[in-house]
Amino acid sequence: MSESLPPVHFLMTEVKAKNISKVETIANFCLKPAQYLWHGKKIDFIQELD
Repeated sequence: MSESLPPVHFLMTEVKAKNISKVETIANFCLKPAQYLWHGKKIDFIQELD
């Protein structure tokens, strides 16, 4: 679980920097599988930016 934290913190930093295109690319490799790893908890903070 702790191995997932650095990518997430990096994503949040990118989100705050408004580097959305980079976040979307990373999200495809990071957040999608993470949704299943984290007990099915859905991560949709990216979608809330719209």
